[in-house]
Formats: sequence, structure tokens, C-alpha cells
Amino acid sequence: MVFISHKLSEVFEITDRVAVLRDGRNAGEVDAKTGTIEELIKPDGGPGPGLSRRPRGQRQAGPEMLRVEALVARPW
Repeated sequence: MVFISHKLSEVFEITDRVAVLRDGRNAGEVDAKTGTIEELIKPDGGPGPGLSRRPRGQRQAGPEMLRVEALVARPW
């Protein structure tokens, strides 16, 4: 199952592994059971992938990689 969210505390609670996608590419992974949110968001590139941001003006759109239609969520 894939769970996509910006609520990192929820992500760590319900997952086994957290993958960070940056500009559509895998920027690294953190084990949700042993890793921490701090490792995940560390901007200096220390342990974990970090989530540093580039200004939006420097991004270029690439080819469409995924399209989801008629997605239905199950109530928790």
C-alpha cells in the first residue's frame, strides 16, 4: 500500500518505511520504526534524505509519471 501525506507524524505511525520523493525522484528512505522525523527533514543532508527545498522558479516540469483516476478512500 502507498500512503501519501505531508503529516509526518501520521506517516511514521502507520508505515514501515518512508520514502522521500523530490522532483519526482526517490531522494532516500527512512525506516519508520527506527528512524525519526528529524532525520527525515534534516536540511543539511545528514542521516536520512532531508527535505531541503529549491525555489519554485528553478523547477521544470518533466514527463507525466503517474496518473490516478477514480481514487476512492476507505474510511479509517
